[in-house]
Amino acid sequence: MDYIVRSLSCVVVIGLLAALTACSGDGLKCERSFQARESGGSAYWLDFDPLAPAQAPVHRSAEDVASYPGIEQDGFRVVAVDGRLDPAQPPQGLRIRVERECIVLELAESTEGDLYLYVFYDSGAVHPVEMSRGEALGEEYIFLAIPDGPGVVAVGTARIRSAGEPMVPAGEIVRLRFAEGSEVSRRAASVSSVPNDSKAAVEDLAVAVNPDATVSLSWTEMHPGDYDNNGKVEIADITPIAMMYGQDIETSDDPGRVDLVDGDRDEKVGISDITPLAMFYGTKITGYNVYRTLLDGPDEDPDIEDTGRWEYAEREGAEPPEQMPSALRDYADQNFRLPYTFRDETPEPGYYAYYVRPFSQESDDPNEGWHSNIAKTSQPTAMATLELEVTTDPPYFFVDSDVVVRVMLNDAALAFSVNTRFEYRSDILEFVSAEPSMDGFDPNVFYDADYGGDPLFVGARIGESLSDPENYDLVGFNATKRAPAPPVTGSGPIAFLTFHVIGGDGPYPEAFRFPQSTTNIWVWGEEYNVPLPGPQLGGPQLINITNE
Repeated sequence: MDYIVRSLSCVVVIGLLAALTACSGDGLKCERSFQARESGGSAYWLDFDPLAPAQAPVHRSAEDVASYPGIEQDGFRVVAVDGRLDPAQPPQGLRIRVERECIVLELAESTEGDLYLYVFYDSGAVHPVEMSRGEALGEEYIFLAIPDGPGVVAVGTARIRSAGEPMVPAGEIVRLRFAEGSEVSRRAASVSSVPNDSKAAVEDLAVAVNPDATVSLSWTEMHPGDYDNNGKVEIADITPIAMMYGQDIETSDDPGRVDLVDGDRDEKVGISDITPLAMFYGTKITGYNVYRTLLDGPDEDPDIEDTGRWEYAEREGAEPPEQMPSALRDYADQNFRLPYTFRDETPEPGYYAYYVRPFSQESDDPNEGWHSNIAKTSQPTAMATLELEVTTDPPYFFVDSDVVVRVMLNDAALAFSVNTRFEYRSDILEFVSAEPSMDGFDPNVFYDADYGGDPLFVGARIGESLSDPENYDLVGFNATKRAPAPPVTGSGPIAFLTFHVIGGDGPYPEAFRFPQSTTNIWVWGEEYNVPLPGPQLGGPQLINITNE
């Protein structure tokens, strides 16, 4: 017999045809019989425990399913699975009927729930050319039939929940038409399961520099078709479409779930969301790889195609350290698109740009998907340190002598302005003066001969300490570079403050100290609108007072 053969080399194309076409009884003619139907629906809720442990991903393959028991007829074998692709009892009265080059799966009686079937055949002898819903399935049923590798077709149907309780009616469920010829020779075997398409690219990557100079990244997983959120697009992903069918993000009681199942990103769940499921069928995400690059400055826009400049950000605790992915998928029954966070310790201070890519598994080629948007830090990654230093060593002083305290700014990166205050023992010391520089010492770290020398500077006694007003007073100062002088990277003195000894006897381990809490210590970069991380604050300073 001569067969009408349509050579389909792409799994996605077959899947789309499967969702939208029907095969006639004689097996020689296929016509469109599926019409989109909009309807309302009630909200579907899943209980999510934020403290639940992450679930290790268990992804069944067609090879796993092939080992399950099933029914056979004329070289075809059918296996029933549940939503996790574990073995399921075949529905009562499930039959395989062969009609020329078509096989028909039908039920002798209706069955409760949704239906997932795998059809196995000899891929060395035949290959599928058309797949369609059976006559028993009306418009209230979501349906998909799609190849799941050589020698296997996955079939699923789920009733739209607004139309009634989940069930599958008696009668013809699916028609599959085959043609003679080896399937392997017609379609190259897939070597990758990563969703490598721009429609699966993360679009909301954001970064922020933390107070400890690390960088926090955040983004939301984008995996169209993975509607049950288990990390892999499978036949069971048709059920969430049926559950949320007709709902939209704006009016739904469960907008997060709608967003998850909205594969075509039109902000509602409808029949068009089958297309992303077919397009990404078989793809999986086990995490994301993070890439960074050091920028020349905040205004540089790096080229993502310049692969030589981007470096992989390693996952903390990974063995070996370069083991992928950077961020592991952390799934615990969430019914919304998974949010990711990643903390990066940069190799050196500066402005950085980042992007992320989905990762599937090491054996895939490629094993990374489409890149995300590029996100840049708005401030450099550097944690400066402020240190108080008594300049006399050893620190012995007589009453009526002076004590000079040098304030050091260490490990600054692109700093432009420093505002600082600290406490001193007001029962033994009296504030005298504050200066940006002092003879006999290194110049101020902000000193710039091309822009007026010393920075703009003001320093004074502020008043009593808020934490211990009986024993301590506060002194404060601000040092700011003279615009348009460039910011500073490095270490050096930032101020010199002189105090007069007015009394006391013996050691005072905390004669000078930073306050336990304050809102008035900061380091700014790139003029005034860029706060820098930190700074870290050094320990207290001791002086000894003697009357001998």
